[in-house]
Amino acid sequence: MALINSHPQREMHVSSALTTASKYIYFWFTSYVPCIAMDSAIASLKVKNCQGNVEITPVVQFAPTRSDSPSAPLVVNGGTGFTPITTDNEYVVTAANYALSASTPGNTYVRFGVGVRVTAAGTGTADVTMHMHFLQLGQLLAPWSGHAHATSTTVMFTPISGWLAAHNITAFVAAIVMANRTGNYQLDIVYRTASTSPESADAWSAGQLAALINANGETCSLERSLSLGNKMWVQFGVVSSLSSGTTPGQADISVLVGIRQAT
Repeated sequence: MALINSHPQREMHVSSALTTASKYIYFWFTSYVPCIAMDSAIASLKVKNCQGNVEITPVVQFAPTRSDSPSAPLVVNGGTGFTPITTDNEYVVTAANYALSASTPGNTYVRFGVGVRVTAAGTGTADVTMHMHFLQLGQLLAPWSGHAHATSTTVMFTPISGWLAAHNITAFVAAIVMANRTGNYQLDIVYRTASTSPESADAWSAGQLAALINANGETCSLERSLSLGNKMWVQFGVVSSLSSGTTPGQADISVLVGIRQAT
């Protein structure tokens, strides 16, 4: 089901003395929010008391797997672009300006704000009020963490979610953190369905990721399509195995799955 989320309106006094092009002081008007199945966003900006050659530009910042390890902020110039603000007025940052569908794949979290610089020497200031709406067609599931191991190339399945109503689930993404890996351990993401009751579940699916995870690090998958038909239930899991040999391998795993739902 499509859900329009509204982030509370927030006001800040912003300032900067940076004159270098593309260098900004950043002010964040939202916390990090999940961007799984976030297809569009729109914001209103009310700017007052511009002083000192100030220039204000909407920005976004994505985090591939963890909000404490984000990517560099991005100036909003997708789609139709956005002209930097230099005068008092009220502005709308449109869905075309944000162009989220080009940036959300491969990311788990996003936050919204403004970048502030000046166009001439000195300090620029302004009072900025921002109000956000975004369209989200899915949700994050509860995170799962555990110690996984494998002793052969034969696969071993571990559930990482409870049973979910499968109706209208069309895709998923997975943010995966692997640490302390030993041997030839590797994993993939899988799911299984049930027609009427979880007690009579179908077999686990084949691996769903584009490539097996076989090294320490952080990975956020692109959206992987699901075709669940008329099944009532679905459950996600990890499948563990060795890539070769019989020497036991293991790893500490954290997985966060997000699902996309049809409108």
